[in-house]
Amino acid sequence: MRIQNIACWMLLAASLSGCDRDEETSDDAATAGTEECGDPEDTLAFVVTSMAFTREQSPGVLAGFDLDGIESALGDAQGCGHEDYAGPDGTAGIDNAFAALVDVLESIGAGAVEGLIEDAINSGELLILLELEAVEAGGDDSCVDMSVYRGEGIPLLDTNGNIQMDQTFAVDPEQDSSSAEGGAISDGVFEINGVQVHLPVQILDEFLEFDLEGGAIRFAWQEDGTVAGQLAGGVSVGSLAGQIGAIGDIGGLQDVVPPLLEQAADLWPDESGACTHLSIGFDITGRPAFVLP
Repeated sequence: MRIQNIACWMLLAASLSGCDRDEETSDDAATAGTEECGDPEDTLAFVVTSMAFTREQSPGVLAGFDLDGIESALGDAQGCGHEDYAGPDGTAGIDNAFAALVDVLESIGAGAVEGLIEDAINSGELLILLELEAVEAGGDDSCVDMSVYRGEGIPLLDTNGNIQMDQTFAVDPEQDSSSAEGGAISDGVFEINGVQVHLPVQILDEFLEFDLEGGAIRFAWQEDGTVAGQLAGGVSVGSLAGQIGAIGDIGGLQDVVPPLLEQAADLWPDESGACTHLSIGFDITGRPAFVLP
């Protein structure tokens, strides 16, 4: 009986020590999982200093993102007949139907939007602030969140006409902000999905609202501390076409452009099979900044 009791105690002790080891292992795993995550209060902020429509680098190839998770071929109903691009690294399924329209729009006199965007940035009318949160200093980070704000105020420009580095901007309380979770920094490149960006662009006395939905952003740090990369998302064709159609004093563009946009739509078909959004991408640059709450 005494031997049986000793054996029972030995089994109980072994099971308890096994639980301790499991708990230690779990704790170690949890700690390892957070090693690449910075403190939530550690942030980096940038102000977007330029935006230009992403163009093909060669036929069928451009930098961007697979926004809908579908590799659409020519005639594919899921992409409303539009073939996706390939990325420079060979990644398939890159969505940017607007890229095929850039040359057409420029040829009919609607290519001034990029210049208007640049003017709006430098004048402070379109200050887009990107704030990365929980950033691990000096290395890779697998869990970075991002907030997108609209700033207010007139930025200081350098002698080259660019927004100066390390300026402090206040958040415009009258503009919508957005956030995205689950981004990562790897080898000096930041990328995150689920981005929403509101881009008002003035044409004559009217504003066009480029509301990028279901978007993504990627940028790489440059040697001088600036960043450069891409921003892309889907724009509601119905909303954008209606706004352009309502603009007066632009010749016949209000009659020509909306049908072009509707024919080029390639994202998120509705119940009837018509794509509701047009994928659009921008090449962007940014400079370090500080954001006031």
